[in-house]
Amino acid sequence: NAQVLVERYEIPGEPDVFVAYASGTVDFDPRVADEPFDMESNVINSVNANSASADAVRQALQAAGAGPDSRVQLVGYSQGGASVARVAASGEFDVQAVLTFGSPTGQIRLDPDVPAVLVEHSDDLVPALGGSQDNAYAVVVEPRVYDDGEVPTADPVPAHLRRNYADTAHLMDDSDDQRLAATLQGFDDLLRNAVLVASTRYEFARESVVRSASASS
Repeated sequence: NAQVLVERYEIPGEPDVFVAYASGTVDFDPRVADEPFDMESNVINSVNANSASADAVRQALQAAGAGPDSRVQLVGYSQGGASVARVAASGEFDVQAVLTFGSPTGQIRLDPDVPAVLVEHSDDLVPALGGSQDNAYAVVVEPRVYDDGEVPTADPVPAHLRRNYADTAHLMDDSDDQRLAATLQGFDDLLRNAVLVASTRYEFARESVVRSASASS
């Protein structure tokens, strides 16, 4: 039930590096309840950085030990991608990289000096909810999932399914696109010689209190 996972890496002679992963929307009920990754946060992410889901990412990083000068990589799927983009745009951490999948990030202005890869299936309606993609300096990956085959009807937006984005991620690893490969290599370089020392899952409630957390090293 965790919405955010944070990994902390140690690198000899260098400050620690933190990698945060944020989940997609958990509760699709339009009525506000105790779930921060809900429809209200989807709406607020489109306007400013004050959503409950973006705040959950901030609090998870802080609880894991990250500070304003900590080097951070941010990864998110769907609403989680918009949430990490809002955190990156806020300048609250020394963000080194942003990677999103199926996220409405078009009108969230990212720092052009921060490497970013934004994966948006062209037949996925969710990224389009963020408006036109204005982050011209980012690497935008826009494959079509159901180009030649029949579109399944069991899910309302099948191209948005996480498993389809996982398949695209594997294709990205094997891509010969030089700009994409160079950017992903930069992501990897930050963790070169790094040792994973903690991986912590955080479950949040809307009252902004960590309900539970577990760590493994």
